[in-house]
Amino acid sequence: MPWSDPCIYGDVADGAKNRILFAGDVTLEGGYTLFLSKGGKWCATYTATSDVELKTGKPLDLGDITDKLTAYDGPEPKIPEMGKFTKYTVKNFPELSGLCLSEDEDFLWGVGDEGDLGKISFTGEVLYFFHIGGDAEEVSRDPRTGDLLIGLEPNGVGIVNGPDFNTKVKTLFNIGACNNYGNSGIEGLTYYKGGKVLVGAQANSHLFLCDLETKKVIWDRMLWDKNLISEIGGMCYDPLTDWLWIIDSEAKKIFVVRLDESDGSFSLIGAYSVSDVANPESVCVDHKHSCVWVGDDLGDDTSYIFKYEFTGLDDAIIQ
Repeated sequence: MPWSDPCIYGDVADGAKNRILFAGDVTLEGGYTLFLSKGGKWCATYTATSDVELKTGKPLDLGDITDKLTAYDGPEPKIPEMGKFTKYTVKNFPELSGLCLSEDEDFLWGVGDEGDLGKISFTGEVLYFFHIGGDAEEVSRDPRTGDLLIGLEPNGVGIVNGPDFNTKVKTLFNIGACNNYGNSGIEGLTYYKGGKVLVGAQANSHLFLCDLETKKVIWDRMLWDKNLISEIGGMCYDPLTDWLWIIDSEAKKIFVVRLDESDGSFSLIGAYSVSDVANPESVCVDHKHSCVWVGDDLGDDTSYIFKYEFTGLDDAIIQ
């Protein structure tokens, strides 16, 4: 894995076995540090200095680490800090509205409102272009299969099968609650974990957790808040931090939340302004290049991608 020091969060209970759950296979090169808090205060750490390889569904038993804890009274761990941005032109790609990383993290997949799918280099060059059909608003890679999941406005979850990705999009299922949303329907979609996908509609910031096997909605929740998230323009779930990144086209902000999978409730991790983007409609977290990509849909044949540099993208710890 190219990332360093990823952190996932768990609860510790006295006298009980505890698990810190990682969302995917992770190799921690050089070890890791666990921060422990009590009563809202960070008070102790546990550090391992050897490489650790973690596999999904195979927890690593650390044993009793009580005597290995080190008292900690330093500053609270911070959320990632946004730095400068670079803007790249994406020519001849109409209405770019969705982005995700390729499997090898060497380019971006992009989709457009006119039903186009393309490979986009990190400097904006279109490497591959194919018309898949539909009003394609979002794209996400299914890590289990390598296929691309497509958000189809107003109400569809579709798929484009690999490895060639040169077929028309097929609708897997429709979300009935989005039937009447029209042009304010599905704008965000991101693979979550455990064969599930998060789907977001622009109207009411309506968020859905769906099961890709049963093709059923597990729960739905309105995230709309006049003082917070006004609409879902795009989404990216980051399995290394277990955070959901939501881009709000109207507020021109990225909201980062920690989602409760059981019911869709969430806590706000942080918010970042992307006011330099005319119409931000997609967000993509890129640990390999320590950045977050934002797609700009201007509604014509020329689109843009913005590379926002981040520090601390891998090592943020939140209570």
